[in-house]
Amino acid sequence: MAANIANNFFARQGISAVATSCGVYASDNSPASPHADAVMADMGLGASVHKARRARREILASADYIITMTSGHKAHILTEHIEFADKTHTLADLCGTTDITDPFGGNLAVYHACAAELKHCIESLDWRNMP
Repeated sequence: MAANIANNFFARQGISAVATSCGVYASDNSPASPHADAVMADMGLGASVHKARRARREILASADYIITMTSGHKAHILTEHIEFADKTHTLADLCGTTDITDPFGGNLAVYHACAAELKHCIESLDWRNMP
C-alpha cells in the first residue's frame, strides 16, 4: 500500500521518483492481501498487480532510500546489511510519528487505518529535500 500511495502522490505532485516495495518477511510472488486491494480501490488507486518480494541486497543497493514501516524492520535490514545504514529510515522517523502498524492479518478497518496513516505520512514529507 505504501508504494502505491507514494507513487500516486509523486505523480500528482510532479515528483520524479518511483517507490517500490519489498519486505523483510515477505514470501516471493505472493499477491497483495485482498484487504489491501480493497482499500486501494476505495482510495481510487486501482487494482493491485503487486507481487511480494523479499528484501535482498541487490534491491536494497539500487534504492536511493530504504524506508521501513517499523523500527523492527529497520533493525532487521541493518543486521543483515549495515552498509545501507546511511540511507535506511523508518517512515515514522521521517514524519515524526510512531511506527506504522503492519495490518497483516487484520480486518478491513485495520487496513483502512494503516492506509490513512501511510497517506498522511507520505504526503507530509518534503520529498524534494529528503535527508
